[in-house]
Amino acid sequence: MNDNYVLQEQLKSEMKGFPVKQFFKKGRTLSTLMSWIAFFMCLFVMYGLSTWLPKIMGGAGYELGSSLTFLVVLNLGAVFLSNSWREACRQIWFQGILVTFLVIGFITLTMLSFKPSMIMLYILIAIAGGRTTGTQIVTNA
Repeated sequence: MNDNYVLQEQLKSEMKGFPVKQFFKKGRTLSTLMSWIAFFMCLFVMYGLSTWLPKIMGGAGYELGSSLTFLVVLNLGAVFLSNSWREACRQIWFQGILVTFLVIGFITLTMLSFKPSMIMLYILIAIAGGRTTGTQIVTNA
């Protein structure tokens, strides 16, 4: 018999019953809970930015057109910057990269409150998109 087949049969026999319980067996409770928290918080930030960024930037004095452009830049940053580090996550310590990039996202979002120049503002928003929404994309994968 094929070794791969034997391994699959062993895994099937271990996974009988309620599948969610498997996430908490063999010392995986903490990592499971932390992963769920990371997913929730990442989605919370992602939807919060997508929903409120134009309103927040409008409240900061930017015109509606600029505020909507910020939303486009945020999502473009998510697409391009998430793809730029996807391969690194496969080969390097995934959790460390995830936490690092979420911290970078936090820092860039905080820096938006200092009213930087327009070019710097677009750069910060693109980085924030790549490190928040982009992190969620890579985490899902």
